[in-house]
Amino acid sequence: TSDNRSICICREDYFGSKCYLRNRICDNSQCQNNGLCIPYDDFMLTKSQEYFCICPNGFSGIRCELINTQVDLIFDKDIHLSHSIFIHFIKIVPYDIFPFHEEVPKPSPERSTTLQTISQATNSIRIYWSQPFHLMFIETLDKMYYLTVIQPVHNYSTKITQRIKTSHHCPSINELVNDTFTQLHVIRRMKYYHSLICQKYSPNLL
Repeated sequence: TSDNRSICICREDYFGSKCYLRNRICDNSQCQNNGLCIPYDDFMLTKSQEYFCICPNGFSGIRCELINTQVDLIFDKDIHLSHSIFIHFIKIVPYDIFPFHEEVPKPSPERSTTLQTISQATNSIRIYWSQPFHLMFIETLDKMYYLTVIQPVHNYSTKITQRIKTSHHCPSINELVNDTFTQLHVIRRMKYYHSLICQKYSPNLL
């Protein structure tokens, strides 16, 4: 400081100019599953409680009381992967939750994305996810997509193990049609999607 006095950086739960004072709020904390209790600063004007919990990997909730969904992905050796992949979680919002269908537009699917690192030793990855989802895709850094999980009804706190094969690959629309088709206007292409693509390729897709 300007008067050449030292500044003390206090360890957890202690405070004051010399760190002699102790905050005992966390002595009786309700953090579960080895969650870390952190007292709120007394100068925080918006605090609604005396402490909050930092949850370990695999748990969530105000008190770390919720067990997250665990997804283990194992990749076949013939799938070429970089060290990291994007994982997209898609949540389908049911239309029947709205009481007046004619007044509420149909909700769009909700997407959440995370970037994860793959273990090069095991060619696998483990993800913990706290939010509900119905579809799960992975995207490689070279824009290759794989459909990994389909669950019509989301089950909380479950463990999912999935082996990713080349048959899970979702090809681009340009890979399934010829050059003549790709040059058509998008409106003209739409009416052929079902007859030319879905009926022909759906038996080979997930």
